[in-house]
Amino acid sequence: MVPWLRQPLDPKKNEPSGLETFSYCKACDLGSASPLPPPSAISNFYDLDCYYTQGESHIKSVQRLFRDKILTKLAYWADKGRPVSAVDFMDRLPHSAAALDIGSGGGSLLEDYARLGWTAVGIEPDGSAMSRKPDRVISVFQGTAEAIPEDVKGRLFDLVSMNHVLEHCLDPVRALENARTLLKEDGIFWCEVPNCGCYHFETFNICSEMFDAPRHLHFFTTASLRKMLEKAGFEVTNTYYHGYTRHHTQDWRAWERKIFENTKRLDPGGNPPEHSFLKSVVLLAKSFLAPPSKKYDCVGVFARRSKVK
Repeated sequence: MVPWLRQPLDPKKNEPSGLETFSYCKACDLGSASPLPPPSAISNFYDLDCYYTQGESHIKSVQRLFRDKILTKLAYWADKGRPVSAVDFMDRLPHSAAALDIGSGGGSLLEDYARLGWTAVGIEPDGSAMSRKPDRVISVFQGTAEAIPEDVKGRLFDLVSMNHVLEHCLDPVRALENARTLLKEDGIFWCEVPNCGCYHFETFNICSEMFDAPRHLHFFTTASLRKMLEKAGFEVTNTYYHGYTRHHTQDWRAWERKIFENTKRLDPGGNPPEHSFLKSVVLLAKSFLAPPSKKYDCVGVFARRSKVK
């Protein structure tokens, strides 16, 4: 690991982070907080007024200028990415499937699983984000990917999902190994993380919405995600990408400019990257025809248990 980035600000609290230095491993193609925080500090990172697991976005609407409308429209035309949802697994799983969502947040994905007639189980560390108590179809248990609750241990599922969870884990390899133990031999593992190999992240890094330390502790590319999955005993069967048009919207840009301004105010001697309209134009031109791994801010995979492990 070598020194990589420094971000003294927690952008969602607009106060010093307490977790400000980050390192990078070239062999792994992985960035990480360095040092990692103690487990006792984690819950405080999520003590927020607005967070998506609680149903309210911190990115607010701002006035759209004509130039913003043009830029957003061009980005929309170039955007071929598509988020994966529960319905993408309908033809891959039995009608009576059992699905586990690790890091279930407000429970929206569990609701999707239940609507398809599946038994839906969630694991969520944030008590305020847990949308349901155990019932006939949906059950949510308090725990983490690294510390699976006793109510879930020993069960096997047709589908195990971890969507934007792995980057939050103190020990992502252990989290993946735990997920593997909960997956049936012929089951599907679905994992998605921010893609820190895309041009947007490379351009704005610590002022990118996808950086989001101290909640994000690890920073993946397609290569590092695949390597970690293989280390944990998975075989990747499919890779997909999405998240592009939003980079060029006025709302997204205004939020990342706010991160820049607050970082500069906290650390006047620093040199954070500013997301200006001109930089959005340059980024659009650079990424318009770029390969997916450089274009989209999210990368996801489907995987199965490796027979080698």
